[in-house]
Amino acid sequence: MNKIYYYLVIILSLFMFSSCVNDDSMLDEIKLKEFSVDGILENYSVKTGFDVLKINPTLTSSEDSNFKYYWYHYTNDVLSGQGKYDTISTELNLNYPVTLKPNSYTLIFCVEDVETGVKDFTETQLFVETTKSRGWYVLKHKDNSTDFDLFNSTGKASDVFSSVNGRSLSGNAKQIGWMDVYSWGNPETNILEKDIRTLALLSDNDFSMMRIEDSKELNQLSGMYVDGYNGPVAPNFFLVGGGTFYFANNSKVSSLRVDGSDSGRFGYDRIADHDYELSDHALVSHRNHGPIVHDKKHHTLYWVPSNSTELKTFGVGTYPTENMDSDPIYMGYQLAGRSTGKGYMLLQNRTTPSNLQIAELDMYAAYQYGGSSIPLIVDLQAVPMASGLVDAENFALNKGADLLYFTKDNALSFYNMQNKSEEVIYTFGAGEHIDFIEHIVHDDNYRVSTPEPLDFNKLVIATSMGGNYKVYVFDLQTGKPVGTPEIMEGTGTVGDVMYVSPHAFRYEFRN
Repeated sequence: MNKIYYYLVIILSLFMFSSCVNDDSMLDEIKLKEFSVDGILENYSVKTGFDVLKINPTLTSSEDSNFKYYWYHYTNDVLSGQGKYDTISTELNLNYPVTLKPNSYTLIFCVEDVETGVKDFTETQLFVETTKSRGWYVLKHKDNSTDFDLFNSTGKASDVFSSVNGRSLSGNAKQIGWMDVYSWGNPETNILEKDIRTLALLSDNDFSMMRIEDSKELNQLSGMYVDGYNGPVAPNFFLVGGGTFYFANNSKVSSLRVDGSDSGRFGYDRIADHDYELSDHALVSHRNHGPIVHDKKHHTLYWVPSNSTELKTFGVGTYPTENMDSDPIYMGYQLAGRSTGKGYMLLQNRTTPSNLQIAELDMYAAYQYGGSSIPLIVDLQAVPMASGLVDAENFALNKGADLLYFTKDNALSFYNMQNKSEEVIYTFGAGEHIDFIEHIVHDDNYRVSTPEPLDFNKLVIATSMGGNYKVYVFDLQTGKPVGTPEIMEGTGTVGDVMYVSPHAFRYEFRN
């Protein structure tokens, strides 16, 4: 309860401008009626055009009084001169069909004592979303065509991209990329709109930047670069690290640094000491540096710093990373703080494919790297020849434990990198083929207080059978699926799954 005592203080001071004589001042203190407001939460989340915001505060007064009520809001950029105050009700109980644009607002309830003019203010935070601002995005393909389904508290929406934009992406589903501050030149207003929450949708031969709040396509590959683009459309990956977004297409990588001059267009392809061809494998772990990428032409690892036009080599130590005899078939990261970073690669020998090694990477060393011979690979262990990793189909790293998940047909296993043991931990139904697996953890280190719990820990597995998919969302205990999973179903084969929240911070989705 917010209880406030109000006092009316009247001070009468008489000043003699023609002399130095001062009259005594008179101070009267009049005790006013006490009243308080309760029943308003610290924050509310609503969907515009869908929800009705209902708040029924409790008003307690020491005496009978005549009150006026005002509910009003302002966008949280009002202090910068961009927002404005708007009154939405003059009733005690708020019953407001939400029509606001998606944004963060401060909502204020004001109670005024008509007799004295004394006012009491109660503030709360209002997060306005759309029905597409939150939920599970499932990128899938069918008959060489890619689209996505959305699952959230309002139900399931199928083939959302094509229903909004009149086209689907060609090719097979590959990746969902995240960009929380995209800048887009609106052709209808000729205004550069900034800080747009977008998803990058990648298939093996198509690409789209899509605004989350309404699923509108804002850009295709031809408009993504400063000098335009009319070459092959063959996306490799889309990642974020160090305040910079990285996009690889046709085996070359470019970047877009987010700052005041950001126009939403990526720069020129990075250059290296020789012509390179990137694979689809890339890794970002430490939040303050760019990704580690793999040149499949020269079997070399590069670091992509945010403040350079080049790709940087590294690892001139115990484990060289140039002209390697093995290539990565998987890269994954573990959660890290500001001064740490840890990643893993599963390396496959080119002449003996059954010869696998697991490389541990110190990602923070890459951040510190400035010409010194700091090896990035800090450990290299051989995988037993009899391991199921040798002929596995999908891989995923546990974000908090040294467990490497892998799948074959309808069986899920993990490999313990500490003791080199492995175990089948779940078997799906006969005929179900596992197509996708990911350990999804919302990292508490990089988020602010939000109205919904973001710090969840889920193992997500997608299977397909007979042209249909199932997405299983498991809780984990000691790295193993436990309990009854949440299951989402649709048509097609899944390429990627992402849980989107309107309040997730940039580094929630690094890889």
